[in-house]
Amino acid sequence: MIKEFGVKVQLKVISRDDKKEITNLEFIRYKADGSMSSSCSSDKFGKLIVSSTGCQIADLGHENKMVPFNK
Repeated sequence: MIKEFGVKVQLKVISRDDKKEITNLEFIRYKADGSMSSSCSSDKFGKLIVSSTGCQIADLGHENKMVPFNK
């Protein structure tokens, strides 16, 4: 993200299931000055999309309901 968009991000794995698959995830995006810009999280993680303007996380089984970011 720093190379692509010039901002710091943090990805936190909150929990995993018995198979060690991620089940709960939080994504935090920071502004250039280091303050938090936005975050998104899921307690039944399915898919994460990150763009220059933010992030989206879909719960498992609901990935097809994600709305594409405008370019």
